[in-house]
Amino acid sequence: MLVWFAVANWMMGLSGLPQLGATTNYFMPGWAGFALLLPAAAEFARERPHITASVPRFTATMLAASALLLWSAWLGYLTCRYTAGFYRAPGNVSYAPLRPYRIISDRSVLALYGHDPELLDNFAVHSLELKNLWSSAPLVADIGQEKYDLIFLLRVNYKHVATNYRGVSEYSPATLAAINEKYVVLCSTMSSMILKPRDHDIALTPQYFGEMLHGRCGIGLANKSPKLTMEQDSQ
Repeated sequence: MLVWFAVANWMMGLSGLPQLGATTNYFMPGWAGFALLLPAAAEFARERPHITASVPRFTATMLAASALLLWSAWLGYLTCRYTAGFYRAPGNVSYAPLRPYRIISDRSVLALYGHDPELLDNFAVHSLELKNLWSSAPLVADIGQEKYDLIFLLRVNYKHVATNYRGVSEYSPATLAAINEKYVVLCSTMSSMILKPRDHDIALTPQYFGEMLHGRCGIGLANKSPKLTMEQDSQ
């Protein structure tokens, strides 16, 4: 059963990896299956003298296999730790002031501190849109009517390129165009932007967002279009 589990998951990982937005996490169940099979493999080899006749070769093989599995486990740990940090909201700040506002955020958990949260996985829904399984038209319409009070872009670079992963943007071209038209910068840093509707203000200040971002949230681009773009060759 473990053998089939490992083989099936390796086949799934190899078949899924070429797809847009795929990730090496697909291989983690396969590695887990191999790790569970390692004691049985060692026992199988120990019971067959022709395999273990060369002690140095057998020892080297077992050490190499163990090292590879430990290395994979360490990578898995780092991935989980990075992912947890990625989705965790910045600490040392009260999020109570965000409760009256509707929020779109590329760090999804921040939207949960507002009211009526939606678009909690931008990458997933845009991936579905590329497969014609979801439409951003209602979202674009709501942005056009300035129904969202705040837009957090905490992973945009200094060139204002929207976040993407393996060729898939987190936002559709129509969504970015609507944001550029209807929203302006409230404050920004080199790697983040806080946007507000063009036609009305909010009560929160750049100082509040500076505490959230652990640094000064500058107003050099205040009331200007964010001029968001997509990464070249991304969808």
